[in-house]
Amino acid sequence: MYVDTNGSLPTILERTQSLPLPPSIDPFYTAPDDYQSAKPGEILRIRIAPGNLTSIISNSSKAYNILFRTTDTHHRPSWAVTTLFTPANSPNNLSLPAHGANQALLSYQIAYDSANLDSSPSYSFQPSNVLAEIPDMLGRGIWVNIPDYEGPLAPLGAGAQSSHATLDSIRAVLSSNLGLLPNTRSAMWGYSGGALASGWAAELQADYAPELKISRVVLGGTPSNIRSVLGAVDGKIFAGLIPNAILGLSTQHRAFHDLLYTNTKTEGSFNRTSLLAFRTLSLNESLAGFAFHNISDYLLHGQADLEAPEIRQAFASEAS
Repeated sequence: MYVDTNGSLPTILERTQSLPLPPSIDPFYTAPDDYQSAKPGEILRIRIAPGNLTSIISNSSKAYNILFRTTDTHHRPSWAVTTLFTPANSPNNLSLPAHGANQALLSYQIAYDSANLDSSPSYSFQPSNVLAEIPDMLGRGIWVNIPDYEGPLAPLGAGAQSSHATLDSIRAVLSSNLGLLPNTRSAMWGYSGGALASGWAAELQADYAPELKISRVVLGGTPSNIRSVLGAVDGKIFAGLIPNAILGLSTQHRAFHDLLYTNTKTEGSFNRTSLLAFRTLSLNESLAGFAFHNISDYLLHGQADLEAPEIRQAFASEAS
């Protein structure tokens, strides 16, 4: 792992690239060989975020990428990346929260709603998709944490995995020695897929990360039951969410994966290859390409394949 000479604090890696690389090819996003021995939330690497994020996200002085150890749906070792933005205003400004008791951290779970790793927020920040709330919070002197809560396999809809990554990202930034104190007050905020991660994190925090001081949780458009959501959008304008969620959940549920692979068509326009191609698309591309289509068109036995016990069990386990 990447630690400094006293063996406890992570070293900030030197900037080796001026522009961000997609996570699928950027070595930073791959955990070191011994990552399994780290504790959940332990930092594996830190770097100054490539690109000029502080020009995209106003009111921030620095942006860091932090690779940390987390756990997946089944409590197996995994990893994820988060981006920490530091407020541009000096903590000595008395009109802003200062170091110590008045410090505050917002963990903002962005709704990237994609089964494509390269849609992770740490890579996909662009002026056109920056939410106004982020620079607003930074302008108030609040530190902002934005995790890639879907982790390395992008399992959209996997509540436990997303919650673990969210909570472990907070653990990581609080132990990063970048200016935040371990007892800093934290809040979580999320909409849509970000609300799923935030809501599950709120439910599991007492057992999974009881030491964290989570004072507020703000949710909107919360998908409490993935199966119901997918049924509601099938054949409609937001139908592109369905292949992303199905592909994402299949990474966390082996029986789901095997049955889905076996029961998808190999011929015609809606075949296994075209379904797997959604792993290379952004959410907007998925929505545009699959609007008003039905997921059953991909399946050998149509809707009946989604009623298989393996599928139903996977969906049930992801219902909050």
